[in-house]
Formats: sequence, structure tokens, C-alpha cells
Amino acid sequence: MAFNFEDNKKDATVLLQAVAEELQTNDLNKAGRIFRAVLHAIRDRLPVNEAVHFAAQLPIIWKGIYFDQFDPEKGPAKVRNSEEWINY
Repeated sequence: MAFNFEDNKKDATVLLQAVAEELQTNDLNKAGRIFRAVLHAIRDRLPVNEAVHFAAQLPIIWKGIYFDQFDPEKGPAKVRNSEEWINY
């Protein structure tokens, strides 16, 4: 099985460009920082099995970012309303 870094880079870049477009910015660094924060927020609020299933849909580079500093023992954050979601 060949591991093609260029294809993985392209997949990650295409997703980042889509995020930047959605955020209405040309700054890919800014879009990347925001996307990472959102991925971590989602990851920390999902049960472990669902967090892993969600990650399986991401390009491999974003999977690495998604799982950065992930602690499955911590479990999902308990969020009861939208204010708790934002302030967690």
C-alpha cells in the first residue's frame, strides 16, 4: 500500500479552502485555527465512539489535528444548552 503524501495534502487543503470560503476569509491560517477549535469542541462533546466515527470522515491530516491532545478517559462534556456549548 503506497502512502501518497501529496494526495493527503490536497484533500486537507481542499477542506480547509471550503472552511475558509464558508468563513468568508482568504486567510487560510485563520481558517485553520478556527476549524481546529471547532473540531476540538465537537470532539470533546461527543461520546468516544461517535467522536472516532466522526474522525473517520476527515482527511488524514485533519484526523491528526482532531485527535491532538485527545483524552478518551475524560469523556464527553455535559452540555445542556447553547450557552454551555459556547462557554465550555
